[in-house]
Amino acid sequence: MLPPLDTPCALCRHQRAEADEWDDDAGVALRVCTRCANDGELGRRLPRASYLVVHSEAASATTETLGLYWTVSSDGAAPKTPSIVAIANLREPDSLPLGVQPGLFWRRRLLCHVPTNFDGDPLWFEHIAKHSQGDALLGVLKADADSVGAVLDESLHGSTSIRALSSISRQLDDFFAGRLKHELESNTAWQSIYTVFGGGDDLLLVGPWNVMFDFAGKINELFYLGFKRWRLTLSAGLALAKWKRPIKFAAAQAEDLLQQAKTATAPDESTAKDQLAALGQVWKWKHHAAIVGAGKRLVGWVDDESMPRGWLHTLLELAESRFGDPATGRVADPLATARLAHHVVRNYPSGTEIRRWGDTLVDDFDTCQRVETRYLPAIVRYALTATRNPSKEE
Repeated sequence: MLPPLDTPCALCRHQRAEADEWDDDAGVALRVCTRCANDGELGRRLPRASYLVVHSEAASATTETLGLYWTVSSDGAAPKTPSIVAIANLREPDSLPLGVQPGLFWRRRLLCHVPTNFDGDPLWFEHIAKHSQGDALLGVLKADADSVGAVLDESLHGSTSIRALSSISRQLDDFFAGRLKHELESNTAWQSIYTVFGGGDDLLLVGPWNVMFDFAGKINELFYLGFKRWRLTLSAGLALAKWKRPIKFAAAQAEDLLQQAKTATAPDESTAKDQLAALGQVWKWKHHAAIVGAGKRLVGWVDDESMPRGWLHTLLELAESRFGDPATGRVADPLATARLAHHVVRNYPSGTEIRRWGDTLVDDFDTCQRVETRYLPAIVRYALTATRNPSKEE
């Protein structure tokens, strides 16, 4: 028999509550377990941390893992105690900290970026979500390299050296843990993105949902430039979630979307992989900029009142009826094009940019040769999310 939990932790619900954690949103103190309290304190220290220090025995503010004890230090100089067995430089991963013996230096790049406020304290998911355009949602991006094993096998074929294997592995890790960290820190557009992990050949990031769509395209652009000689590609899943929802569920959804990107074939494509799955569809990276750009154009028309937002709901209903949904048994509507033509002629003013766009959409709705037609559901969902006003809808 296990001892009773009494009052369970308000965060994890798995252990006994033993400490108070102040909740800024509710304006009350929550009772949490020791582990969650320590995790919260660690999160507050991470943005200012300079070193990751591993000890052989328990020391001040250390956390035990597999018989070792680790902590982060924000001191200007690296700590020096006899119990230290390894130390990593979080700010300059390749630089040996002054006064540290080379044998203790752990040269390890970590993709660690924590959005902060003006006081240097980490932003909570609520505040990150509120940096989003339209609906205050988090975008959870899970991505990894495609067919790495096959590329490694090809590189090693007929070779007695593992130099090629070592080179590809090292460069993949440098990209996910080093190159992307530099991109996050050097570009103000990405400052609101929180890194859960990155290294090896994959990553998991959280940020404002619309920012994550832009950054996903940037990641693939950089990955292509770095690994096109090996014909390596990238697949990703991008899930949208409310900030109040436990992040583990959104991460699981992003993982499911990643697997969909690796296995499903996008419309009018012959192969899987090299894709992003999001907003109910899967598309090749070569179409990503066009899809996001089309969504932003619809947002612009709604914002300048050229298009009532209600028309987006009509467009989405027509797009979904045009393609049907095998998962739910919904068949394609043969009258979808006629209904779209009626909607455009009746509502879109003649001679305007939006009317020309609508006429082009009608002309292509049966054959779906254009990217904007094939991915109209995702484009409209992007625009609906970006133009949603949660305060009004509540």
